[in-house]
Amino acid sequence: MIKFPNKIYSYNDSALSKFVVVLNELIITDTSVIDLYDKIQESFEDINDYIDTLACLYALNKIELNHNMLKLI
Repeated sequence: MIKFPNKIYSYNDSALSKFVVVLNELIITDTSVIDLYDKIQESFEDINDYIDTLACLYALNKIELNHNMLKLI
């Protein structure tokens, strides 16, 4: 379940706040899904939050995945 800000989840606990973390890393360089998670895992509660964040960014057409490499669009 993707966490969006509401009465239960604050903005800081939501997937939206994690967009910046992912995008800031991808500005520097394209990277693999696993390497990116290794770099920023402390910003996520668990791997599911990380995957939800990537799914949202992909759906918003902000990132793309080619041969296990993530890059900004």
